[in-house]
Amino acid sequence: MRGSAGGSGIASLAQALAQQGQIAAQKSSADIGRQEQANQMAERRAASQIQLKEREGEIKSRDMERDQVGTLLGMSQGVYAQYAGAETLAQQAQFDAVADTVNTVSQVGTTAMGAA
Repeated sequence: MRGSAGGSGIASLAQALAQQGQIAAQKSSADIGRQEQANQMAERRAASQIQLKEREGEIKSRDMERDQVGTLLGMSQGVYAQYAGAETLAQQAQFDAVADTVNTVSQVGTTAMGAA
């Protein structure tokens, strides 16, 4: 009997150790699951941040392009205004030259008629 009681104690101990191993494996499995879930959440947050930064970059790029186009437009308008001003001055100079010529011819004609 004593031998059988001793064998029974060892079997109980072995069973208890096996159960403890199973419990430890379950806990380890649960810990791994939590870690994987945390990693997935971190990955989602990082992907979201990347998308946000990409959108911000696109907006900044469009703003810079708009500013550049505005600057070029302003410069073009300035050049146009200079040419338009120069054209107006040239037309005025041409008109003045014609008027001076007409006045000169008129004076010459008046002087020639007065001398005759």
